[in-house]
Amino acid sequence: GWVTMTEDRGCVTVQPQHLALAAPSGVFDSGGLCAAPLAAAATTRGGRAWLSLPATPGGAAGRLTTRLAGDSSGSACTSGGALQAVSALGVPWLMGSGSGPIALATWGRANRPAVLRRETW
Repeated sequence: GWVTMTEDRGCVTVQPQHLALAAPSGVFDSGGLCAAPLAAAATTRGGRAWLSLPATPGGAAGRLTTRLAGDSSGSACTSGGALQAVSALGVPWLMGSGSGPIALATWGRANRPAVLRRETW
């Protein structure tokens, strides 16, 4: 099981270069992995944090697999939307090849102005 770190006072900060992106579909096939990069850093508070992923161009539909980078394998996006290498987050519990929790982010669900996906890492 998972236990929320309620005593966390900001021990983990995720920067755009720490979020590995893969398995593009929809707008991300044609627009590239950086069609909707991580907008800003997020620091945990009470074991939780929100990662802000902006809308895709024109509100187009698409999906990406996202992973907190425990190592330096994979691709990430700069805040300007350019592709870059992933930087390891550097926390001991995320070390190892291809390590880090994975979540699926989805944009553009039919008949909805916005999509909110909540994943637990």
